[in-house]
Amino acid sequence: MSSSIVLSAWIDGLKPDKKMDIYEWSNNYRFLSSEGASEHGKYNMERMPYLIEIAKELSPSSETQYVFVCKGVQLGFTELGNNMLFTYADLYPCPILMVFPVKSLLKQHLDNKFWSGIKSTPKLKDKIKPVKQGATDSSSTTFIKFDGGSIVCAWSESKSTFASGSYRVAMLSDIDRFPDNVGGEGDTVTLAMKRLNSFMSNRKFFAESSPTKKKSSKIYTEVKNGDQRRYFMNCKECGEPFTFLENGFVYEYDDKNFLLKGDVGFACPHCGVVMSEYEKFEMMKLKNGARWIATNKEFNNVVRKTYFIGAYYSPFLSWNEIFQEYLDALADKERTGRTHKMKVWYNTLDGTTYDADDKDKKINVDIEDLMERREDYTNIPLDVICLSAGVDTQGDRFEVTIVGWKNSREKYIIAHIVINGDPKDVQTQANLDKVLFENSYPCDGGGAMKIFCSAIDTGGNKTDYVYEYVRQRAKRGIFAIKGGKSIDDPLVKTFSDVMTKKNKSLKLWILGVNSGKDEIIEDIKESFGIRYLHFPKYIRKLFVEEEKLDDEGYFEQLIAETQNSEGRWVNEFRRRNEALDCLIYAVASVKIRGLDLDKLAQLEKRAYFIKN
Repeated sequence: MSSSIVLSAWIDGLKPDKKMDIYEWSNNYRFLSSEGASEHGKYNMERMPYLIEIAKELSPSSETQYVFVCKGVQLGFTELGNNMLFTYADLYPCPILMVFPVKSLLKQHLDNKFWSGIKSTPKLKDKIKPVKQGATDSSSTTFIKFDGGSIVCAWSESKSTFASGSYRVAMLSDIDRFPDNVGGEGDTVTLAMKRLNSFMSNRKFFAESSPTKKKSSKIYTEVKNGDQRRYFMNCKECGEPFTFLENGFVYEYDDKNFLLKGDVGFACPHCGVVMSEYEKFEMMKLKNGARWIATNKEFNNVVRKTYFIGAYYSPFLSWNEIFQEYLDALADKERTGRTHKMKVWYNTLDGTTYDADDKDKKINVDIEDLMERREDYTNIPLDVICLSAGVDTQGDRFEVTIVGWKNSREKYIIAHIVINGDPKDVQTQANLDKVLFENSYPCDGGGAMKIFCSAIDTGGNKTDYVYEYVRQRAKRGIFAIKGGKSIDDPLVKTFSDVMTKKNKSLKLWILGVNSGKDEIIEDIKESFGIRYLHFPKYIRKLFVEEEKLDDEGYFEQLIAETQNSEGRWVNEFRRRNEALDCLIYAVASVKIRGLDLDKLAQLEKRAYFIKN
């Protein structure tokens, strides 16, 4: 070997790395940690070829500035977002913003995927400054430093996230769970986009999410306002392009037990040939003609790309798993009339909105019908296995609903109790203690039951006093709760850590009260069946000497709200609605406690039962 060749190779070695796009960088340098991925080791985007175009569009070499993806789950978009941020940190350092819906999800992502991804990828070890206590030039958990830039890790509910800062790159995850308005400033996605304006044509904005309801879904609206790309493959038989859509899948199932019989296949919409799932991996490859095709030909803004994709393409979920879950949702709908599981299936697996039940959620219940439904029970009925309570905090009283559970669906209203007095006063709190912790409620057939768990509202102007009340009694099964603003979040989703007035930490559970009202209204409308909600005569008991509200007044509170066109329950005429709120909190307390009521019923056990 001549000296000139050696010298040339040495000089080439001193040259900086070739500038790569995100796809190239990911396949060359990225490693997945066993802590954050089910399949750890060398990252390979070829397993998810539908990501390749999107990775290239997010790269600096593309003129695209905005990318929106409306998607199913288990498709690899979380790691694509990480790869995007890692590539810019390594090769194109700049100020970067990463936003998740809530603080707990951000922390989970950072702990389980982001930092473990940095540690397992050698290319990043010397680029990302580690977290070091007391060091001035080090990263923190949520402020990640590297030469020439940083990554600000934030959550959508924080006012400071959108208040200041200028970024070249932004990655927003799960935007349909972002609040509609933060600090009175307006739409959170628009606010985030504005933080990139100073970088003009060099900005890169990436937002992804599973959708929710059509009328309120942020990601669905953004993707519809674009070229609406879908991933097409060529049929092995006729060669025509097609894309995986729900109505193209074929399968047989047992219509009594709602179980699949055999494997799920996909029928070509052009020639009808049925393809097996194992064939999809070859069809999805770019070299075999797979590609994204814009389905909205009238949209011609080259700086904005939008994508629809369902979970059918995922290498991590089988078609059998996907459609067995569909049959489970169908069974629930057929047997109970509920559409919540079906909605989840369409949102998270089909990757589309589901609005079939929106028109049914009006409270078409007559108070006279509810009055006629009342039953003659004064003690706890024999089939009640657990008591829970929900507490609404008002400026001059507590209101409490006690619920008796037959199983996870059928419920009894045991009592609605008004405790008059300022919630911060010792005596008012002592009266609440009697209801929640000290009283034993007599049962039919002998014995008594105590309340197993409860949830108390911390809103209003008594928040600090309620925090302290819960903190002192936390081991007695009481939970601090606050209503969230999302239309579609489940009733119990997450909690945040808050500080009491005495500087003590407390878990505050954020409730998806709108979804909770969806379920409760369905229960109220149920005239019979396994979701039936029982009402006693003389609902109002105990501490009510100053109350003149009768059972009819209770029912008026229970159905006080109406649902607007967005699917949000509103108290349009500001009627009293404490009965509805208390019932939702009582249901939430059982979910937070994690009690398996169906198993308890099967074992014929009663929670907190006291024998005579």
